[in-house]
Amino acid sequence: MEWISGLFYLNKLPEFPPVERESPQKRLLTLNKMVMDQNIQRGKAWLEKLLSLMGISTQVSVEEKDATEMSAGIWLIIDETPLSPEQIQTFIGENGRNIDAIQYLANTLLHLGIESDNQPTYIIELAGYRSRRQLELLALTQEFSSKVKASGFPVEIPALSAAERRQIHSFLQKDPDLETESQGQEPDRRLVIRLRVPQVNFLGIARD
Repeated sequence: MEWISGLFYLNKLPEFPPVERESPQKRLLTLNKMVMDQNIQRGKAWLEKLLSLMGISTQVSVEEKDATEMSAGIWLIIDETPLSPEQIQTFIGENGRNIDAIQYLANTLLHLGIESDNQPTYIIELAGYRSRRQLELLALTQEFSSKVKASGFPVEIPALSAAERRQIHSFLQKDPDLETESQGQEPDRRLVIRLRVPQVNFLGIARD
């Protein structure tokens, strides 16, 4: 009869530790990280290839900044160590025109085939230029915002690149009293800061 009891033993299912099921939120976070990692590698590879075609031998590092920081996005940071001052100045260009143009090209080409909601922002940095310029733009924004609030009249900010206009738009996006608008045509397109017009309902009552 021992062999009969042995059959029962063989038919007994082995005991495995409980499998921890991934929550939908965790799966979404994992998927988002995979997409972001792919975007980072695509951006890094694209810029390194461009630098190689330009005859610039250097490395590109990556830093990801979230929405709580001044300029969120994927920062592609070019190592300035092996570059001469002339190479750095040529890459940046007068008033940042060259580095802005390359950054615009990167965002245009790397966004092809990607849904708008999933398109990352690429920021190209060299020799601290982008960080310094953003601090200048922030100070400029604060100065002109104070003037608009004090006088009630709109002000125009000329001589900004498209990327810089977008940066100031983002600085003032959550300001309840101000709004921004780009007017004119390139290369004379300007950013206007003015008091926000209250929205009213069909009864003519301003909405919060």
